Amino acid sequence: MGVDPFQVREKDGAPYKRYQALFDVDRWLPALTPVTFPTVLVPLTLGHARMLVAWYMARVRGQAGEANAAVDTEQLTQLAGSLDEAVNSVGGGAFVRLSTRSPKDAVQVTPFFPSIF
Repeated sequence: MGVDPFQVREKDGAPYKRYQALFDVDRWLPALTPVTFPTVLVPLTLGHARMLVAWYMARVRGQAGEANAAVDTEQLTQLAGSLDEAVNSVGGGAFVRLSTRSPKDAVQVTPFFPSIF
């Protein structure tokens, strides 16, 4: 994709999203597989994503109500099983990510973290 990164801005909508997609793990993983940790991608459906947001809103943010009703425990259990299977396929220990963010990013917003490093 011939995109000039200095010309693409977040407000540009679709072009910006296409540009960001160039950096998604599924784009670079094949080239880096020989030099990185074993990686397994577990696809999430839109239903999974909505359910995880609902679970977060109900359990973490304490906003039960509709959010609590949207948590499908059977679907959550199936997703947990898929993640367990993926972790076991790489030896039983893994770092699970649900976004492009990394734990190192939390240092910027969590004052406690710098004190332990």
